[in-house]
Amino acid sequence: MTTLLMPAPEPAPRPSLPRLPKGLSAPASAPPAAIARPLPGFHGAVSDFKRRLLEATLTQAGGNRTRAARALGLQRTYLLG
Repeated sequence: MTTLLMPAPEPAPRPSLPRLPKGLSAPASAPPAAIARPLPGFHGAVSDFKRRLLEATLTQAGGNRTRAARALGLQRTYLLG
C-alpha cells in the first residue's frame, strides 16, 4: 500500500485593515500625548454605557423616571440619584 502525502493547504489571505479617512488622522505637528486620550478601562466603560443607556431611556420616556425604570427593569429609586 502506498501512502500519498498531500500538500498542506495554503493559509487564507489576511484581510487588510481599512485606512482612516484623511480627516481622522493626527496632524504631524501635534504631539501624540495631546491627541491620545487614555482608555476608560473596563469599569469606566461600563459606567459610561450605563449612563448613556439611562439617558437614552429617560429621553424616550419623556423624562418620566417611573416609565424609564420600568422599561429597564429597575426600581424607580435607582434613577433618583
